[in-house]
Amino acid sequence: MMENTVSTTSSTRSRHLRRRALGVAICAALASNIAPAANFSVTNTNDSGAGSLRDALEQANLNLEADTIDLSAIRGQTIQLTTGELFIGTDEIVIDGFGVTLDAGGNSRVINSYDTELPSTT
Repeated sequence: MMENTVSTTSSTRSRHLRRRALGVAICAALASNIAPAANFSVTNTNDSGAGSLRDALEQANLNLEADTIDLSAIRGQTIQLTTGELFIGTDEIVIDGFGVTLDAGGNSRVINSYDTELPSTT
């Protein structure tokens, strides 16, 4: 009877160790997918495509860390939004505007955001 108890205890201990190892492996895998905060530069006033504000926002929304979008390359210009509103998810995104105007031409909202604070906009 004693042998059976030792075998059961050993089996239980082994099962707990496998579960713990699995938990550590899952945490490590999840942590490896977290990208660091990133900076995205907008280089043109196109509504979409590489270098556009829409593209920078899409990339920033995919990154789980706080990101910065820099509009200094298009300082003082206007982005005509012809394909609908821009979306900001639950990620923390700082947009350094540099006097850039966003114009949806009255066809849609300019920004659709899950939770946004806009300190000073005009």
